[in-house]
Amino acid sequence: MTRRLRRILWSTLAVVTALFVMSFSILPTRQYFDQREIEIELTNQLAALKADAVELEAQLLRLNSMEEIERIARTKHYVRPLEEAYSVVAPESTASKVPAVWPC
Repeated sequence: MTRRLRRILWSTLAVVTALFVMSFSILPTRQYFDQREIEIELTNQLAALKADAVELEAQLLRLNSMEEIERIARTKHYVRPLEEAYSVVAPESTASKVPAVWPC
């Protein structure tokens, strides 16, 4: 074999080996970054869910009191036994009729 042919073979082998190594190192790197991004999104979702859980626990504590239950019932127009509920209806609008053409 000539020296030139040997140099070409070694160069080709080096390039093929480098491409082989790069192909196996790029894919895991891309997967790592994708998984890292998913982990960040899930961490944010977990933080939001924990905040919701805290808010719901506070609401649960409020709903254990009779005053809060009564307040909610009153907003839905419920009454206690022997109470009467009245609804006040606003009278129909008595707006003034305005002429079609105003004098200048």
